[in-house]
Amino acid sequence: MIREVILGGGIIYLIIILLQAIAQPSVGMEAIVAGSILAVATAFYWYRKHEGLHRWEAVALWGAVFLFLLYGVLKYTGVV
Repeated sequence: MIREVILGGGIIYLIIILLQAIAQPSVGMEAIVAGSILAVATAFYWYRKHEGLHRWEAVALWGAVFLFLLYGVLKYTGVV
């Protein structure tokens, strides 16, 4: 059931991204990149080997933590 919910959520977000790209053509490239990443991330949950999925979840989680930390440092130093 979790896979179906994640797939449904991914489809809803892809629709929202598509509508944003249509409403604001200037964000077309960002919509393509975000939609591609979202589609790949959603597709990972249909992957059969749970060990590989767990590894990629950990990489994505720590990547997000690192990017958040990097943003905080850049914001604190006045770069952003």
